[in-house]
Amino acid sequence: MAAICIVAALPSWATENRNWIGGGDTDLDGRYLISAANNWDSGAPAATDNLFITSPAAIVLTNDTALTYNAVQFNSGTFETHGNLSVNAGNMRIPLTASKTASVQKMNGDWTLASGFYIGYGSGSNGKFIHSGGTFTLSKKPIYIGSNDSTSYTSEMVINGGTVYANCPLANSDRSVILGWKEKGTGTATLTVSGTGKLVGSNYIWLGRGAAGRLNIDGGEVSLPNGSVFFFGGSIAESNFNGNQTSMLYLNGGVLTVQSVGYGASHGKARMGMYFNGGTIRAVKDHDDFIAIQNHNNGRGNVRVLAPGGTIDTNGHTINVQQLLDPPSSGTSGDLIITGGGTYKQTGATAYNGRTVVDGNTKYIKNNSSSNLKLIVKGGSSFQNAAALASRVAGASLTFEDGAKFVVDCSYTTNGLLSTAAAIDVQGALVISFSGMVPESRSAFPIIRVTGSGTFPADILSRVTLAADAPSGLTLALSDDRRTISYNYAVHDWYWTGAGDGRTLGDGANWLCGNAPGASSDLLFVSAPATVENDIDGFSVASVTFGSACPSMTITGKQITLVDEGVIENTGDVPQTFAAPVTFLGAAQAKHKIYMNNLTVVNEGGRLVFAGGVTCPSWNENCDNRMMCGYWNCTNSTIPCSTATKPRTTVYKNSSLVARELTGTQALYIMEGATVTNETMTVNSECVLSANAGELVVNGPFYFPATSKDKWTFSNRIGQTVPRFKAQSVVLSGGYNASLGFAAQAGNSSPVDWYLGEGGMNVMGTQHFFMHHTGDVLNIHPWKCDTAINAPTGGNEYTVLQMSKTGIALNFFTDDEDGVARTITLNGTVWAAAGGTVTVKGAGTVAAKNNQILAADLSVADTATYAIDAGCTNGTGIVTVGATATLKTVGADRAEVGGLTLADGAALAFEFTDKAVAPVLASVTGADITSAVNVKITAADGVTPRGGTHILTSGADFTGATVNSVDAPEWVKRVGVDVSGNVFVEVKPKGFVLIVK
Repeated sequence: MAAICIVAALPSWATENRNWIGGGDTDLDGRYLISAANNWDSGAPAATDNLFITSPAAIVLTNDTALTYNAVQFNSGTFETHGNLSVNAGNMRIPLTASKTASVQKMNGDWTLASGFYIGYGSGSNGKFIHSGGTFTLSKKPIYIGSNDSTSYTSEMVINGGTVYANCPLANSDRSVILGWKEKGTGTATLTVSGTGKLVGSNYIWLGRGAAGRLNIDGGEVSLPNGSVFFFGGSIAESNFNGNQTSMLYLNGGVLTVQSVGYGASHGKARMGMYFNGGTIRAVKDHDDFIAIQNHNNGRGNVRVLAPGGTIDTNGHTINVQQLLDPPSSGTSGDLIITGGGTYKQTGATAYNGRTVVDGNTKYIKNNSSSNLKLIVKGGSSFQNAAALASRVAGASLTFEDGAKFVVDCSYTTNGLLSTAAAIDVQGALVISFSGMVPESRSAFPIIRVTGSGTFPADILSRVTLAADAPSGLTLALSDDRRTISYNYAVHDWYWTGAGDGRTLGDGANWLCGNAPGASSDLLFVSAPATVENDIDGFSVASVTFGSACPSMTITGKQITLVDEGVIENTGDVPQTFAAPVTFLGAAQAKHKIYMNNLTVVNEGGRLVFAGGVTCPSWNENCDNRMMCGYWNCTNSTIPCSTATKPRTTVYKNSSLVARELTGTQALYIMEGATVTNETMTVNSECVLSANAGELVVNGPFYFPATSKDKWTFSNRIGQTVPRFKAQSVVLSGGYNASLGFAAQAGNSSPVDWYLGEGGMNVMGTQHFFMHHTGDVLNIHPWKCDTAINAPTGGNEYTVLQMSKTGIALNFFTDDEDGVARTITLNGTVWAAAGGTVTVKGAGTVAAKNNQILAADLSVADTATYAIDAGCTNGTGIVTVGATATLKTVGADRAEVGGLTLADGAALAFEFTDKAVAPVLASVTGADITSAVNVKITAADGVTPRGGTHILTSGADFTGATVNSVDAPEWVKRVGVDVSGNVFVEVKPKGFVLIVK
């Protein structure tokens, strides 16, 4: 064996070391046994020992058993290791002390490490670790690669086989791996993943925190499902950089699965680069800045597409790359493949000179001014040019393969539909779709135009089809020179020409067809004088549309009647006014519609004004004369919200209002049978939101930025149908409270149905949502998914829902509209005064994950389950469990209720999460239970309770009850009531065998 190397100065824990002295026992393959006593300076290592391994020669180590030690330090030499190893408290360092070189290759076995893993730890030391098989699991601290000071060094980690799990908790500085981790370092720290190797990180990888960091992905996979790759971690001041930090990310092969790649700091001395060189980057979530390494101070960050190209896998998500994508410093880029079935937005310029291939049913949205894009769209995928008007150039070449889709973006003006390219090659069937509202035109308007020397083939329109979202009546045309594909929009039968006197609706000379429109006619206005007169009686039509090019006008005169399910629509940016009265006819359940321009965030200009009133004779009542604007962005009033004279927007009976976004400061009344549907809704200033027996649907967040107390209200008139409110999430902010009904108008309060989506109910700061009128009823439903009442964000208040009066009811319905059982989680606190009621209904679950303050009684009905986590209190109210309902206690601790009443057939469920501690349901005020009770015992995955007797209840006397064990697992021996009246479960001891003779 080679000579033994002993360091002159040992670390502070030297008295606990076992120092390698060489020689001694080997296994049959000639590998040194690290558990053999004569290999160490003081006997075989124990579990509490720190191992200090030094050798100037190549040494192969193995364990004869699965070994556990406190710390392991490889200080110098070259080592090949085999077998299982656990380091239970201390660190692992390669090497430990200054100016040393150590190389370790882990060939197989499973290693676990509870503390830090340092490669190149000593001052000026060079460390290398190669992981070639088995697993390596780190649970508390990151992997640190790089020297401990400014001395030049080269430290490296290679994963060419097996899996490394870097499970550093998110709270522990938010990183899993740090390359070049000490400030002012002049060396290079490298992490290479290749072959079948895999690195799974719990959060972030930092490249070049203080020195140069290199991440090479040559094969295998680097997976960061909860984190990102960051250049320069963002916590080191500029003075700590010495000017030599050049950090790189090479995608040479394999896959990088990540939330994003970005920069953590902007320092004038920092340089960084990311290179597509044959590998793949895969998204794990929607992200608006998926790749962003550009240094904002000096622009020293580059993302380059090299000759081998690369792949961006959207993985079903919507991602945006705002970063400039460059070609190599010399030469030509390879293909950049966009795949994964999601949506890829390229906001940054596409400066690389290779091809962009869109594949895998992916949507590619180009929103930049690049003109050198060479784009190929595969079958099933789509291309949308969403750049500003001046930048609408598709690129150097545009190829649609068979089955591809071209999405025409209508976001700007009719002049913005043009998409040009030097060459456009349509190789098979092409589908044309539309994003946004298609502008109306009677003449051909260009969609795609060839600007180069080529032309479309003569049969091109036989292979081009319109998607289902195209308006009816839209047709395609090919220009005589075969260089332009255009559309004709002739959906309206009656097109206003302004002929005749240009003023009279009933004058046939004013219409394209030369006749006066009839009751089945669709009217389209695109030009008109300031006023158009209706001089004939009973002027009835099917629809009226004001086109985007129509100036502001007023229709005066006698009655305008919309028959059947009539529609009035304004697609322009100016107001249109009906001074003539408007009447909607049709069956009692007809859904009449009024649509106003909703293509801008705030567009009062595109409103419809019904100065003459809108009536619905089918119901003999006035529907509304104040339908103002599609975005419900109306003027605030100083008149108190509770008065009937406040300006309001009304959506009339059995009608609908559709908008992309609603923002309003005046009252919104949704009448019975009416529906308002929108993506986002914000209620501002000092007024009430009143849903009068209709339905409000918000597909996204519903915001309450309240700025004064008790103003935001859902209510309806007593005796009408219960109004419905549906939203993906409710967000209450601004520092004040929202409430159900007015304090001064308690008589207007009545039941309201809330349907909450996955975002649930949320409050920010110190406010709450109040129910504070006797008779208030709030029904909470899951909206086609599980939902939650979430804990407050910020502030010092701890309640979310407050029921401050007697006679108030809060009902949790655990089935959604489709009858599917769901879970409503109480992450926040519900507070209810005595005299109110809280009910859990349906077949799903309400899960209390936080303390509840319920002085009101709570009833669990139907087949619903009310589950209380261990350590949670439910308040002082009585919990009543119905004959087919369940009260569940989860966790290894007490869950407290104020009192307990169980109907015959009610169920108590207890879920063990710890083998030693039983879940206990505690009745604080005591209860005498004499009913028949079904007891269900379960355990979390991997938990088998300790053998013996576990007490399950406290404070309630079950002496007179009949306790039945239902669906008990095999480890339950029996369930019963002890002499103290507590329910207990007896668990079979380990190894219990029942012999039946």
